[in-house]
Formats: sequence, C-alpha cells, structure tokens
Amino acid sequence: MEMSRHGGPLGIREAFPDARVDVKDGPDWSVSGLRFPAERERRRRRLAANARERRRMLGLNVAFERLRSVIPRLQSDRRLSKSETLQMAQIYIGTLSEMLQDRAEPREENSQAEDGADSRERDACCGGHVEDPPRNERDGAANFWERSNGVK
Repeated sequence: MEMSRHGGPLGIREAFPDARVDVKDGPDWSVSGLRFPAERERRRRRLAANARERRRMLGLNVAFERLRSVIPRLQSDRRLSKSETLQMAQIYIGTLSEMLQDRAEPREENSQAEDGADSRERDACCGGHVEDPPRNERDGAANFWERSNGVK
C-alpha cells in the first residue's frame, strides 16, 4: 500500500481535507477517529427525520385504533386493516347521515304497531322509561350491515 507523506494511505487527506485523521505508525496502521462535519450533520438530520416519522406514524396508528373502536364490528375476530377501517367508516357515516335525514322528515305515527298490551308490559317491566327505536332507525342499522357485507 502506498503511503502519503503524512503517514496515512494515499488519498485520504486529499479526499477529506477538513477531516481529522489519526494514523498509527507501523505495519498495523489504522485510520481512527474520522470526523466529517458534513457527514455528522447529515446523520443528525436523518435521525431527527426518522424520529419525526416514527411519531407521525404512531399518531396515525393511534387514530386508526380510535376509529376502529367506534365503528361497529363485524362477526369476524380479525382486526380490520387500515383500508378496511376507512371503508367501514365511510359506510357507517353514510348510514348515520341517512338516518339523520330520515329522522328530520316528518314521521308517520305508527299507532297500529303498539297496542295497549305491549304498552302495559313495557310499563310494568321498565317503568315506562324505555322506548323502542323508531322504525327508520332499525332500518338504518339493517342497511349498515347489508352495505358492510356487500349486499347493498
């Protein structure tokens, strides 16, 4: 190996003039303690960018978990993927919007569906504090499950 006049391998000092090079003399020479300011700065920036990306991804994953917790679960025990979670959320939001629109329209009073016996049973059981959901809400829940299963 050809050595430079500084005792190190030829070309190191010339290639990196700002670097601090410690060269041990002798047959087992080694270059130790190379310090390249530009390289250190790149590494520092890369580490900072990686940390920011990890925090961003952690926040995104937490948000997906929160979204999964508020949309109705299917029969499957399998965890929904991010794509499936977004699709289910879209369907669920659409269904809820339809239910709200239906509720805003004047409802028909369904006096035939509830007769006196059912009313007395409910009053005796629950003190009259429980109401059946309106028919349009029951239909909306059915629509959601049909859509999420690809039926509608």
